[in-house]
Amino acid sequence: MEIHKFQYLRHLLQLQQLDANQGASVDEILNNFVVDFRPMVEGARNCYEGSLNMSPAQFVTMMVLDGLIVVELLRKFKEWILLLDLRFIPSATELPEVGIKFKKHWDGNSLFDIGFQKGRMYIPTLTVDHDTERIVRNLIAYEQMNHGPSIVTDYARLMDCLISYAEDVALLSDCRIIDNRLGTKEDVANMFNKLNDYVYLSTVNFYYTDLFFDVHEHCNRPWNRWKVKLRQKYFQTPWDWVLTSIVAATILLLLTFLQTLYYVLSYNK
Repeated sequence: MEIHKFQYLRHLLQLQQLDANQGASVDEILNNFVVDFRPMVEGARNCYEGSLNMSPAQFVTMMVLDGLIVVELLRKFKEWILLLDLRFIPSATELPEVGIKFKKHWDGNSLFDIGFQKGRMYIPTLTVDHDTERIVRNLIAYEQMNHGPSIVTDYARLMDCLISYAEDVALLSDCRIIDNRLGTKEDVANMFNKLNDYVYLSTVNFYYTDLFFDVHEHCNRPWNRWKVKLRQKYFQTPWDWVLTSIVAATILLLLTFLQTLYYVLSYNK
């Protein structure tokens, strides 16, 4: 078991790339943690019933290793949740069912600058032509070979999630997010659906992790689901117009009440 704990420690430190400990061995890094945690020994030992047959140094080592295992397991759990989101995130035509709209990102610094705020997903325009697939595939292959940042791979994965059918391409084209110079909408959808074939997806440092979690959180809010269902069932007009009408009616009722109150007070005088 101790061997596995040290393996978790080594993996975690390699992922974090701790600059302060660069070049140090796992044992040296562990000793540094032991020194930092030593003042907590007395309080931690009081949390255990009975006596512990280990020295203070052994106890601190156990605390550090077990704590790092918890951190590593939580990180892996987050990756697992992200993988589920990548598999089950709705496509572009399904996201409006939970109140998400698409907007062209006018202020993005790059093609990959995709944001999400207040139910709006902001995506820069991508021009799709006969060279797009070749260029993206070459960039993905380069990232896979170098094991470095995978922003193009992650972008292709995100677009693949959003685009499943020709209807998704049509929606994104109407929002001026896709500039289709390739051919039919089916051609564009097929291109995105094939980009990630035989591509290894790593959730470590996934570029759009925050975006996926924000969308997931938005989709699971009861108010957002209720608002969309209410609009679909009872209103055929835009939701903003309905809210404006409600506010206007409320103001009208308030003014009527004030006018009546003023009349009553004037009459009593």
